[in-house]
Amino acid sequence: MSGFSAQWLALREPYDRAARNGAVLDALAAAFAGAPAVTVTDLGCGTGSTLRAISPLLPARQSWRLVDHDDALLAAAKKAAPAGAGVVTVATDLAGDLDHAIGACDLVATSALLDLVSAAWLDRLVASMTRL
Repeated sequence: MSGFSAQWLALREPYDRAARNGAVLDALAAAFAGAPAVTVTDLGCGTGSTLRAISPLLPARQSWRLVDHDDALLAAAKKAAPAGAGVVTVATDLAGDLDHAIGACDLVATSALLDLVSAAWLDRLVASMTRL
């Protein structure tokens, strides 16, 4: 998976935000309501669109593991983190070791990445998440 510029992702972000399912966002907020902290892994994070969209719904204490193959996109995503959030970036090709990419977390987030992967990759993702 490759070839997405920060400029293109910036153009896409308002449309992605408008397309987010409100019921899913409400369920996310409810799932972590009252939690003292949350650790999130964002697969295929790009410039941090998912981080910007969901971080306001989560507890104030947040730790993010941002995963993408592009170092420049990871740097941009890291800048998007809420003040005080812990951020670790992982540059990797997600076609490879998903267990390493995901790490220990409370929530795995991803968005447009799911438009780009095969059913077999999704099966591997589910298997990786059930081992956590």
